Amino acid sequence: MDWIKVKVKHAEYEMAGVADNVFRVWIMMMIYIAAVEHIPTQKQFEIRLGHKNFAELLKHFHKNGLKFDVVTAKIMEDVNSTLHKRKLGKLRQRKHLQNETAGNVPTGDALHNAGITEADKIREDKSRVDDADSVTDPRFYFYHTYKKKFKKSYVPAIGKDYQVFIDLKTALTDEQVISLIDKFFASNDEFIKSTGYTVQVFASQVNKLQSDKPKMRIIA
Repeated sequence: MDWIKVKVKHAEYEMAGVADNVFRVWIMMMIYIAAVEHIPTQKQFEIRLGHKNFAELLKHFHKNGLKFDVVTAKIMEDVNSTLHKRKLGKLRQRKHLQNETAGNVPTGDALHNAGITEADKIREDKSRVDDADSVTDPRFYFYHTYKKKFKKSYVPAIGKDYQVFIDLKTALTDEQVISLIDKFFASNDEFIKSTGYTVQVFASQVNKLQSDKPKMRIIA
């Protein structure tokens, strides 16, 4: 996890009236747990947070009748809750993509009956755009490369974009498509520059890009 979520009641109960430096250590402790997605040992906490800082935090807990293992368990509870929601979101996304591949795209009513709103679907697709683990997939690699080049997120046309890359898979490997994406974003072709670096324009230029010399890759 690259971010943390904390219930208000935990913050208010555990850290009410705490000094700023102790509060910062508490935040760093939460970040550490969220990053590794488990509860480290006390020795690992001391190394990561600093012996003195960690001792101050433990002193605050003891002063307020708090047990360290209970506090970390609460933090881990939040981490697990977020991981569980993320897993459910990915399962729904995978099911949606399977339906798209089979030509059976769920309607609004079907999504509603399944307990999935259109807003959920959009959020899941947008989260995939910024999911660093998806860069080996040509479609999400395209989105990442766009963001790398223009410093802003690509706004996808989910259905159309997906179909473009499905069609490309019939003739090219993922590695070949990714190589063409690199050439597309490195291109100074006037047509591409004037019409925009979009998936649809990319699809129209694939054959031309295949005949061009390799360009520098934007994402390592």
